[in-house]
Amino acid sequence: LKVDGSWGDWMPWTTCPVSCGGDAQTRTRKCDNPQPADGGADCIVDGSTNTESRRCNENPCPGKHLFEN
Repeated sequence: LKVDGSWGDWMPWTTCPVSCGGDAQTRTRKCDNPQPADGGADCIVDGSTNTESRRCNENPCPGKHLFEN
């Protein structure tokens, strides 16, 4: 029985690699709801992807101040 694959739930977002200044975090999902079977279409056939990314912690970092005595 041919079964087309369908996306499962998104995994949690990865931890943002920086606390300020901006970077990217990602999350992934699997083609397992259900998995394709007997020649069914893979989830990506419609142009979708198993990975998503977004910007995170884009607040500016506090400036470093040098004090001279």
